[in-house]
Amino acid sequence: MDLGVQVAVVNYDVAEDLRYALQGVDILISTIGGAEQLDLIDAARWARVRLFVPSEFEGPLNHRSTAESALDRGSDAVMDILRRWSQSKSNPMAYTVFSCGVFYERFAPGGLARFNIGAGQPGGSLEQGDYLIDVEAGTAEIVETNGQNRPVQVSMISVYDAARFVAAAIELGPANWPREFKMRGDQMTVRDIVGVCSNVRGGSCRPVILLWPCC
Repeated sequence: MDLGVQVAVVNYDVAEDLRYALQGVDILISTIGGAEQLDLIDAARWARVRLFVPSEFEGPLNHRSTAESALDRGSDAVMDILRRWSQSKSNPMAYTVFSCGVFYERFAPGGLARFNIGAGQPGGSLEQGDYLIDVEAGTAEIVETNGQNRPVQVSMISVYDAARFVAAAIELGPANWPREFKMRGDQMTVRDIVGVCSNVRGGSCRPVILLWPCC
């Protein structure tokens, strides 16, 4: 089926391939991570791409993990180089991050891996049950409160709604895009999420694991 989409097959290890493929591109939206994304950023700047959207579709920037965290997955390196190049006087490249919270599809059968999301990203939790709940197994980890003894809530959105948001932003035009676009879907406690997933299973669920803060 012809969707009117042009596909260019490139080798991310060959800088010349990336640079050639990006000639004439104005906005680049990345959906890859790791070293390949860093190579893509390098090539985008060389090709004078005007605006780069990194593959940082997760929580707000001010809540991101630090470089010392095992969950960083290279985000700090990506953000550091984008900040530096956005301030370049000779060849600046702007960037915008679409922060969106947790994808609903994490809880689907097969997890995010079924949708081929995050494949190849170091430290990624993609398989079914890797994040909070395994719906098919009927197990869950419930974090009731955070370190400040406040109820933990999870902000969620569908992958498809996130894609629609990005498409709508492009239609509006990127001239005045903020540094961070924030998308927010449902706000639910982990216990409420477990309750919804239990209902999907017909109410049957194995005992859950309760995790409480130690301080």
